[in-house]
Amino acid sequence: MIFSAILTILILLLAGVIVLKITGNPAANRINGEPAITVEISGQKYNLEVVDTPASRQKGLMNRSELASNSGMLFVFDGTGIYPFWMKNTLIHLDIIWLNQNNEIVHVKEDAQPCETTIAAICNTIIPLKPALYVIELNAGEVQKLNLKTGDKIDFEL
Repeated sequence: MIFSAILTILILLLAGVIVLKITGNPAANRINGEPAITVEISGQKYNLEVVDTPASRQKGLMNRSELASNSGMLFVFDGTGIYPFWMKNTLIHLDIIWLNQNNEIVHVKEDAQPCETTIAAICNTIIPLKPALYVIELNAGEVQKLNLKTGDKIDFEL
């Protein structure tokens, strides 16, 4: 009798742990089908879609007509490198922030303009001056509003 009660309690506890693991999974937080995290930048909270595959990084914010306020995209690369960006098929003005492996800003492009042509070769490429591991895209004007500059740190955990 006691053994049966203990076994039942253990099964219920185990089931509770499994439910907690499933429902507590941070990857369950999604925006537009992509994993998402909340990041605090200069006291402001931003919900960032996390793109970390070649296909999702290539698509980025293409063909979106708007980006909600306090939202953006976090590009996670496989290693540190020079990662140029362009605005082909991007319909909104963006601030683009490159970060190194220590989450320090190494390059900023404010108010990157949408490419107005369908000819990809004509779209400007924005090339950072230093290697990065991450890139954050926010609505244009956010870098100025947050007073961000090279050397600032943006803390987040993946």
